[in-house]
Amino acid sequence: MIEKRYSWSKINQIIDRLIKKINGPFTSILAIANGGLYIGERIATKLNIPLYTVGISYYDGKKKRKLPQINTAIVNKNTAFSMVVPFEKTASPCLIVDDLIDTGETVKTLQKICSFRKEKDAIAVLFWNKSAEPKPDFYAEEKSKEWYVFPWEE
Repeated sequence: MIEKRYSWSKINQIIDRLIKKINGPFTSILAIANGGLYIGERIATKLNIPLYTVGISYYDGKKKRKLPQINTAIVNKNTAFSMVVPFEKTASPCLIVDDLIDTGETVKTLQKICSFRKEKDAIAVLFWNKSAEPKPDFYAEEKSKEWYVFPWEE
């Protein structure tokens, strides 16, 4: 598979374009690790709103897993998933951030986890594969067929 590599400089330019497209209001950002962490931090800083994280991955390197790996905070022995401020049932919409939507499985998994919420959370990604569902509310570019390699992966 052909790789498409991005430098920090190019990623920052793309994030800046994405930020210009985002309209809220959002009271928090939920960044999907690992790809959404840097992007989420940049957006949270620019919009001056809190940043939270969750790890969901369908890939181990380039190999696709059958089931997602979900990494969450353990609050105490009785709680397996930390449902903090942005996940409260009555909380305002949060902005879910990731590097890309290729198949849509990662975002769909997170939407199932947060399905009890009354508010519809928005999705922002740098790259979107236009054949994938769900379509993000905000994206910078359509994804091509190459395997994307981001600077935080090197």
